[in-house]
Amino acid sequence: MESGETCGSVIGRMKKVDKTRRTWSAREEEVLITALKDVITKDTDACNTSVAEDDSISETHTPSSKPNAATTSKKIKRKQLNEVDDAIVAAINNLTDITKVTMNDLVKQLAAPDILSDAQDVVLEALRGMNELSEDEQVIAAQLLFNNHNNLALFKRLNDRGKLSLVRRLLRSE
Repeated sequence: MESGETCGSVIGRMKKVDKTRRTWSAREEEVLITALKDVITKDTDACNTSVAEDDSISETHTPSSKPNAATTSKKIKRKQLNEVDDAIVAAINNLTDITKVTMNDLVKQLAAPDILSDAQDVVLEALRGMNELSEDEQVIAAQLLFNNHNNLALFKRLNDRGKLSLVRRLLRSE
């Protein structure tokens, strides 16, 4: 660069390069030269002996046709990334479907009228047996228990003193 010029001004005046043309990397050139030398030496050996010893020259000396990171184009990289993205999306969709089915099954089990009404009957019967509570407190406690399945499950597993303690705590926090 000349003095006073910026990098951007030099770049703007540079000759445009045809981006569709591809140049050989140093490694690719080495592989090609080695392969050509081997072909020439094998060919001269075959001519001298009149019997070819190895027909698989192209298999052993040509570089792999699979792209590696240094020689892949942007289009191939994008395609590979899209394939990974598609695989992730497919896995998430599969997990979502499984979760949806499982949740639907659980809702059906928990909301089955027989199971729900049996649980409500057990709670109401236990609350009626608590003479320490007024009828209003029993109704409020039943409503609080029915609205929270964790409290309902705990209530069903406690003994009579534990049930009374839970109901009093729920009524105080309400």
